Amino acid sequence: MKLFGKIVKLFRKNLYLTQVELAERCGITPEYLSKIENGSKIPSMELIKDICKVIDIPLPLVLLLSIDEKELGKTNKEDKFVMKPIVETILSKLFSEDQFDISVIDKSIQKLKSASKSASIVH
Repeated sequence: MKLFGKIVKLFRKNLYLTQVELAERCGITPEYLSKIENGSKIPSMELIKDICKVIDIPLPLVLLLSIDEKELGKTNKEDKFVMKPIVETILSKLFSEDQFDISVIDKSIQKLKSASKSASIVH
């Protein structure tokens, strides 16, 4: 769930919402939203649902994108993580292929991972 805040920030900015606006719509303080976005706080499931409603993204998709590969563990002989096949399988069931491009999500996940790694190196 460490990536949840980065996903929220990405979608919030995509909707041209400020932290103050999103926080007000979710009934929290901008300071708390800032902590969620920078990964220092993980909100309750109720708040996650509220945030998802406001930023208009399905909760299952947010939860799926928030999974850290390290949390899934290694599953094959090549020591590869199972994240990508899981993402592709679930998303293909959520969206028809002509409406959704998995490569866009894959690129987004890679950007979020890079940003997350960069942030952890700075600290």
